[in-house]
Amino acid sequence: MSEKKDIPGICRTSYTGFLNLLVWGERVKLTVAQFVIQTIPESLALVAFALAVCGQRLVKKHVLAAGLLFAVTVYVLRALPIAFGVHTMAALLAGMVWLRAVTGISHFKALYGLLVGILLLATIEMVCLNALVYVTGKLLEAIRETWLWPFSGLPHVVILGGIAIGIDRFIKQRHLSS
Repeated sequence: MSEKKDIPGICRTSYTGFLNLLVWGERVKLTVAQFVIQTIPESLALVAFALAVCGQRLVKKHVLAAGLLFAVTVYVLRALPIAFGVHTMAALLAGMVWLRAVTGISHFKALYGLLVGILLLATIEMVCLNALVYVTGKLLEAIRETWLWPFSGLPHVVILGGIAIGIDRFIKQRHLSS
């Protein structure tokens, strides 16, 4: 049995298992608790960020409608027997359709906003998960088996949502001064 080696700066995560999950796809069904605690807030933050980065004002009913439709789509896609990467691409395309349907922005802007949002979300998530691993001293696989796992996504959701609100306020300030 081979021993897992630590990579400096990766905080003793099982980097091979996590990379396999992200790159090669391991079907991961969502529990109802994960859907409520992780997927819905993450979808709302992602939709808000996508709209803000495209220069659209954040209208609560648009963010709620598109975010909830996106969350349900992700839940259904994760329940299907398809790989994680394929699920991500299908969710991205569905999110583009939902943003277009709810807000009327172009498909290109919706796709652009979601892509930038997903990339930023993944980056923030990696930083937050590494911080969690460092603070708890446990491997990521061990954390996934605890009560902490459903809540592990909240810091990056709050950060992404905060960035979206910051962009929205900047847009509002810019329009008021014009």
